[in-house]
Amino acid sequence: MATVKICDSYKEIRVTSSKYGLIVIDNSPCYQSYVEHFELFPHVLKVANRELVMIVNIIPEISEAVARMYPRMLEPEVTEARKSFYGVEDPRLITLEHIIAKYLEVFRHNGFICEGYFTERRNRMLRYLVLKAVRES
Repeated sequence: MATVKICDSYKEIRVTSSKYGLIVIDNSPCYQSYVEHFELFPHVLKVANRELVMIVNIIPEISEAVARMYPRMLEPEVTEARKSFYGVEDPRLITLEHIIAKYLEVFRHNGFICEGYFTERRNRMLRYLVLKAVRES
């Protein structure tokens, strides 16, 4: 009985009155003016049900191969956005532990308790970060 909506998430989260229990953020790492998915937070959590599973693409390392595939990943706009979102000095290499801690902090700051998470390699560049959370009462 699921309703699946494929849309421009950046626009949709600002206008929808719907709530979602599963949110998948599977965007290009550098598309138009967006860097990864950083601009979706914290707005995306406002459209979440009380119980939520969220899947996001994360990029722990901008290796030479990644930089060749996506040269924009090394542009100042992108590196500064990664530094700012993750709170790091070197945006090219961010540990999984640090990335996970950042999302747990964002969830907690927006009234969610994370009940569990895991990561799974998607390809040479991307990993999935899967988080299960519940909104505090």
